[in-house]
Amino acid sequence: MTYNDFLANRVRKAFANKNAAYTETVSFGQLNFLVNDCFCAGVNGEELEIHISPDKVARGLHLRGFIALGADELACDERLEEWISLALDYNRYVLAHERSEPRRVKGCRTRLPL
Repeated sequence: MTYNDFLANRVRKAFANKNAAYTETVSFGQLNFLVNDCFCAGVNGEELEIHISPDKVARGLHLRGFIALGADELACDERLEEWISLALDYNRYVLAHERSEPRRVKGCRTRLPL
């Protein structure tokens, strides 16, 4: 499945409106938007997937802070920009807090450098 070009352009515009620097990558047909080298949002088919703070959405609607939004959540540009703002906020939080600590590989007792 490929990504929706119209939705991708709307997401690009939302990032531009927020003055957010991002890079784009395509993997397995999904267009990914990376901010600070971290996944922030992705267009997969007709859905927008974003990385968001788990406490911002109801339990059961996300997987470790990832949420998929359908056409009903993305009907207007203002709502799309709200979701992008939440993703950018969480990206800044992750960059400031979680990256300051050494990462661990599951099942590994040694710490990896960042």
